Amino acid sequence: MNFVCTILDDLWIYPVPLQYFCLYKTAIQLRFFTNCASISPNTAKAWLSILESSYVLYRLQPYYENFSKRLIKSPKLYFYDTGLACSLLGIREEGQVALHFLRGALFENLILNELVKMYFHRGERRFPYFWKDHQGNEIDCLIVEGQTKIPIEIKSGKTFTPAYFDQLKDWRELAGLPADQGFVIYGGETSLQTSAGRLVSWRDLTQIRLIP
Repeated sequence: MNFVCTILDDLWIYPVPLQYFCLYKTAIQLRFFTNCASISPNTAKAWLSILESSYVLYRLQPYYENFSKRLIKSPKLYFYDTGLACSLLGIREEGQVALHFLRGALFENLILNELVKMYFHRGERRFPYFWKDHQGNEIDCLIVEGQTKIPIEIKSGKTFTPAYFDQLKDWRELAGLPADQGFVIYGGETSLQTSAGRLVSWRDLTQIRLIP
């Protein structure tokens, strides 16, 4: 564990430290990571491996079905503990989160963690996917079982707007899914069914129908 702390301390001092690299919702580009941390590719791979095996970070893998699109095929990094992420960002009080420019990324990380835990509590070590093409179209979370796909968008805003469903609508047309299939998880308190899909409060994640 001391070695893990040393790695975190070392990565903190570089121009693009680990917490920003993970929370910018970007796919892992090892060359960028090695350049900003001034370390070799082998060292970067070893550090990431240690942080993963120590349950500091995990990788969210991309979903490859391309639908005639050029896709991002590199995984993304997330923290197992968003409290650690907040600490590394210098966030010390609850009120600071709402004003932080990485609030949305922290919220997305939190929700993904909760979805992963829902599977673990069912005795399944399963991680969702994400989907993103080179034009910037993206689905934050994709639960896949065989031919069944459940797309989920994650929004930190507390006030619902129909635009929350825009990415879901585009992806469902691309994937040929029903018009109401999918969820938007947001930072508000009220869950409701809309014509574009189910809007789910972050407090009501049990409403997400996981694939059996």
